[in-house]
Amino acid sequence: MKTLDIDYNNIVTENEVFMTQVLAAFTGCQPLLRWEVVDGQLGFVVEFIPKAARQRITPENLPRLLQAQADVHAACPTGSAYWGPFLFCIREQGSLEPRRYIPDELQPLFQAAMVR
Repeated sequence: MKTLDIDYNNIVTENEVFMTQVLAAFTGCQPLLRWEVVDGQLGFVVEFIPKAARQRITPENLPRLLQAQADVHAACPTGSAYWGPFLFCIREQGSLEPRRYIPDELQPLFQAAMVR
């Protein structure tokens, strides 16, 4: 898992901290991250093509995104960075069937997420 060193002392607002954390979380899998404006606020969305999963990222669910990424990395350290955001979407949305091959090492995580 790649990480970025972020100097939070140079970030002024909570929204800037949130945006910086989201951008850092998608190091290595930027194509999954989309942005949108809702009620005049810039926001982020995880999106898989062809819309197999789509989930808005908020300050409230960002820790769950980071946890999904950490869980995937712990189960399969050499695996693709794309699986963490996909697991996050499935956990947030409940029983979403994945449309891609899930590596054997990650099957238990995804099965548990789909049972919820």
